[in-house]
This record gives sequence, structure tokens and C-alpha cells, in this order.
Amino acid sequence: MHAAASRSSERIDNDAAVRLPIATRTRRAVVPVTATEDSSQAKTGLWTEIEITELRQLISNNTNHAGTVSWVKVEKAWKLVTNLPERSKASLSSKWYDIKTKSTTLIADDTNKTQGSADTNPDNTLTGFASNVTTTEAAQTTASNILGIKTVARDEEENQRPPVDSPDALIQLTFRKNLQKARKIGCQMTLRKPPNRVSGQHIKPIIGVVDGLIKSALLKKGSCRLIWNQLSVLVFAGALTVSELGNQHTTEKAEKRQAWFSSSYRECDNLRRVIGKATAELRRRKRLRKKKDAQRAPTM
Repeated sequence: MHAAASRSSERIDNDAAVRLPIATRTRRAVVPVTATEDSSQAKTGLWTEIEITELRQLISNNTNHAGTVSWVKVEKAWKLVTNLPERSKASLSSKWYDIKTKSTTLIADDTNKTQGSADTNPDNTLTGFASNVTTTEAAQTTASNILGIKTVARDEEENQRPPVDSPDALIQLTFRKNLQKARKIGCQMTLRKPPNRVSGQHIKPIIGVVDGLIKSALLKKGSCRLIWNQLSVLVFAGALTVSELGNQHTTEKAEKRQAWFSSSYRECDNLRRVIGKATAELRRRKRLRKKKDAQRAPTM
């Protein structure tokens, strides 16, 4: 009787435990985890300010006049620098693309803020210039009637040249290269190849900088000397620039994928050669062993 009573009490306790909510049955002590600075710095792949500064310096030293970066030279120079972690060529190029994208986004945000303040205060178009500007210079800094372009001080634009490693400088170099190409082609539609379409939020800063370059080129020409062919050439060069820089990320991905497939194919080819040599050697040894066994076999 006593055993039956104990069994019935155990069943009642089990039924009560099953009826309890899941949250009350699975209570566990939660131990707060505090992340330290040492653990975050120990993660692989993180870039320090020293590495970013060194990467900018190496890229500025290994960039030609056309704006093309020699990543092979950058990788070799990176390996020669002491007290720096080992980075591959793909890692260096990927980090440089992130730096360019962030810098271009910041430039576009500042440009949009400046344009917004100018639009809200149309009367103060000369705000930001020096106070000792003469009336002649102020008269030259006026709004143009063509395409709603606002003129700026040309001397200040020429003096304010961006550094070589900035995204703005890269866009300017690409635009100048495409502008020379567009001038050679001219307005001959049979020679003009339509630029590849590109989409995404990353092209908006590029479009903003290209618009500024087109406007500055139109201001140098002047509204009186501007013709339709010149405008067509500038717009075509701007479209080529946006297409080239916008598709650069996709092109880099395709190049990385192609490099991976090429290296994998070479490794498989090497393995096939090793397997073939090993198979031939095994067959040769088997034949020799059979011959030796046949010679050692006793004759009746």
C-alpha cells in the first residue's frame, strides 16, 4: 500500500510539472557577458588606423597618372613594412573599396547639405567667400541662365585639389579619361557604345560628383560659346564614368571568382598529375614483384 501511494504521488507531481508554462520549467541563470577591448582587438580581419594610413600611403605611391592602382606592388610593399599583420591582395583591394565608398558617401552628404542651404537662401549666393571680394569679382560670381548652373570662384576650385587617394580624385581622373575618349569619338552614333546600366545606392555619390564636373566644364566654356555637340560629349563622358565606377564592384567580384576558379583548376590539374605518376609507379612495382615471385618459384 505504501508503494502504491508513493507511485501515485510521483504521477501527480509529474502531471503538475507538465502543466507548468515552458518559461517556468526552463529557467536558467543568465550570466552577463562583458566584452573587453582586448577580445575585440584580437579578432582577425579588423583594421587599425595605422594600417589604414599605411594603405593610403602605399596606394598613393603605386597609382599611375590614369588612376590605376598596381595591387601587386602594393602587396609587395605591404609585406616589406614591419609591425603590420599579413594581408592578401584581395583583402587590401576590398578594404580600399570600402574606404572609397565611405569617403564618397560623406562627400555626397556634404554636397547635398550645401546645395540644400543654397536653395533655402537664394539671395545669399555669395556666402562663404572672403569679405574683401571686390565688386568686379562679385559681379563675375553670378547665376548662369543655361541649365540653372551657379558659378563659383574658379581660382578657389583650381587651388582646392583633392588628394590622390580620395574618391573625388579617382572620379575626376576617370571623367577626364572618358572625356578624351568621347572627344575623339565625337557625336558619331555608330562609334559610340552605350554604357552598361548600373543600379544601386552606391552610384548616387558618384552621380553627384560627375554632375559637378560637368557643370564646371560648362562654366569654363561659357554660355555664349556652348554648342550642342560639346554638351553631348560631356554627358556621354559622365555616363561612361558612372557606369565604369558603378560596375567596378561587380567587376572586382567577377575577377575574384575567376581567380578562384583558375587556382582551383590548377590545383586539380596538379593532383591529377600526381595521381597518374603514383598509379604508373604502383603498376611498375607490381610487375617487378610478379617477375621476382615467378623467378623464386620452385620448378618441379
